[in-house]
Amino acid sequence: MIVHDDHFPETTPDTAWISFVRMKGWVILSKDNGIEKNPMEVKALIEARVHCFLFRSGNCVGAQIAEGFIAAMPQIKELVARHAPPTLWGVTKDGRLTGFVGYEKMVRRLLG
Repeated sequence: MIVHDDHFPETTPDTAWISFVRMKGWVILSKDNGIEKNPMEVKALIEARVHCFLFRSGNCVGAQIAEGFIAAMPQIKELVARHAPPTLWGVTKDGRLTGFVGYEKMVRRLLG
C-alpha cells in the first residue's frame, strides 16, 4: 500500500495525484468521499481511468479504516480484474463493498 503523503505534499490537489496514480497503475483507496462530489475530481477519475474505493464509514480512526480496506481486499482485487476502469466503489468498516459507479454513471454525474 502506498501512502499519499509519502509521495505528495498534503496540499496537493486531488486532480494532480489522481493522474499520477494512473501512470503508476495503482488503485485509489481513500477516505475522502468529497472526490465523488467534486466535478473536477470526477473528471480526473474518468480521464485517468482508475479504480477508486472510498471508505464510507464516518468517524473512524486510521486503524479502523485500514481494517476495512484489508477486509475488502479480496473483493477489491476481484473487481479490479473483472471491471474496466474507471470505477468507483464504497467500502464499509467491515469490508463490504457498496455503490458501484461505472464510466457511464460517472459521466452522467459530471454532466449533471
